[in-house]
Amino acid sequence: MAQVPSKFKLLESTQFKALVGKIGRTQATLTADIQVAAVQAVAHSILHGNIMPASQLYGAMGKSMRKDSLLAWLETYGCVVWSTVDKVMKYDTTRKGKMEFDDEVAEVLLATPWNTAVRQPEAVSKFDIDQMFDKFLAKCRKIAKDAETDKSIKVANVELLNVLSSASAQYFDAKAKVETPKPKQSKGEKRAEANRAIKVEVEAQQRADKFNERVVEPTLHLQQQPQS
Repeated sequence: MAQVPSKFKLLESTQFKALVGKIGRTQATLTADIQVAAVQAVAHSILHGNIMPASQLYGAMGKSMRKDSLLAWLETYGCVVWSTVDKVMKYDTTRKGKMEFDDEVAEVLLATPWNTAVRQPEAVSKFDIDQMFDKFLAKCRKIAKDAETDKSIKVANVELLNVLSSASAQYFDAKAKVETPKPKQSKGEKRAEANRAIKVEVEAQQRADKFNERVVEPTLHLQQQPQS
């Protein structure tokens, strides 16, 4: 069994229980205070178009506190919106003049816990993914190329890098083919393409007719014959 430190004092079970109880009471008081402040922030944003109280409250939240929940709550009930570009809180102009705040609303919001709200994840467009993927593969390709010519460059897991570099080349080649616009067809080329499509369709129908003639119809004929 480990020895008890000489300077560190272990609390008795009753003392530890009292400390935990104090933390619980402090947390409950803090949560209630934030609720009141959040309702005040919503009121200011709706009645005066002032989001400063909301921004100050959000900024006062510690890292271990539910900042995302508070932000979601403010965005839901106030004229507040989070700018994903500037990473700051802004006034939601789309709600200007459309939100109301009175005694009844205040009572409802005070009874609506701020720490249960959940923010929707920020959407990432296909363009963003493409852009990041392009940069990543281009960087891998450059590292692989530099390592071949500069022996001072040491690359760990070079096998994986070679695979990624090869995949990078294939990806960009395929992407270039997709993004390259097709040449404009003449009327004759369009007519020939349409004729080819018609020919494929006719041949498929002929194969289906032969299958019906050789397999389906004889089978139906046998099924319809009276049994002796």
